Amino acid sequence: MKKIFAIVFVLFFSLCCFAESDDKIKFTVYKNNYHKYAVNEKILLLYDERHWAEKIDPTEGIFFFAKDYKEDSPSEMYREYNLLEYRNPPYAFYPDGGHGKLEDIDYTKPEIIGEVYIEESIINEIIANTFYWKFIKVIPDEKDKERRKEYCEKGKKMLREYILPNLNKSQLRVLRNTIYAYYGYRFASKDLQELFTKCAVYGIKWYQPVDNFDESVIAEPHREFINLIKEYEV
Repeated sequence: MKKIFAIVFVLFFSLCCFAESDDKIKFTVYKNNYHKYAVNEKILLLYDERHWAEKIDPTEGIFFFAKDYKEDSPSEMYREYNLLEYRNPPYAFYPDGGHGKLEDIDYTKPEIIGEVYIEESIINEIIANTFYWKFIKVIPDEKDKERRKEYCEKGKKMLREYILPNLNKSQLRVLRNTIYAYYGYRFASKDLQELFTKCAVYGIKWYQPVDNFDESVIAEPHREFINLIKEYEV
């Protein structure tokens, strides 16, 4: 009986461990004299210096892997991660050097100080906040047709080149539905409704659900972003 109990306990414990790791993503934590950040092959997140670098900063956004390349000086391999934002080119961060492209800062070589497992729900929240704040919200006024057209074309280019190839299906779903959340869509899916209800930028909740949602309110550039994201979800 004791052996059976022990086997059942081990199996139960193993299932719990696997369940916990399934919804968490592993990162290596680096620190130098200017930044503390968590990075893996696809994603880079900065820690919040205002909270003694003990928590990930949701206002700093999320960076996605762009490329590996060699600089002329010094001659060493760098990985480049680009911020999820509407800017061409997007702000880049180089984890091997522990810096972004900033001048006149004497960066020290980053050291590995540990590992961390971050819940996928937290990463999804950061994706939604960043996409809303740095990409969706910056749409030009509808009266300025030329700027709207430029915003649409440039936005699709940024999504194709820097963002969508690096997202898994779950993250693509969050990205697409962030646009609907921006317009106040009330989600039938419990996980999405809970996600966007928690979303806030600089402490201000931006998701304001409406009772009678009308899909016609979605601006044409954002419709094209939705269709483009759907192509990657297949």
